[in-house]
Amino acid sequence: MRHTKLIAFALLTLILLIIAFQNLTVTEVHLLFMTVSMPQAALLTTTLLIGFLMGLFASALWQVRAWRARAQAKKKTREETSAANDQG
Repeated sequence: MRHTKLIAFALLTLILLIIAFQNLTVTEVHLLFMTVSMPQAALLTTTLLIGFLMGLFASALWQVRAWRARAQAKKKTREETSAANDQG
């Protein structure tokens, strides 16, 4: 299993290097009022990182919502149990 992970990592690294070396052309990116010149590989990497961070942020928000929903459900169950005990 360890060799499989090592081979997969090596292949992904090789693919990443091929993509980087094929995208060394400098390109201009217009951001609102400024223009940034950078290699296409840097633009691809930046875009990948921004997308990854946005995914992490969205996942964290969904986790917080799930935790809050579970906490509210537990609170509601406790209140119902308490009310039933008070009546009985």
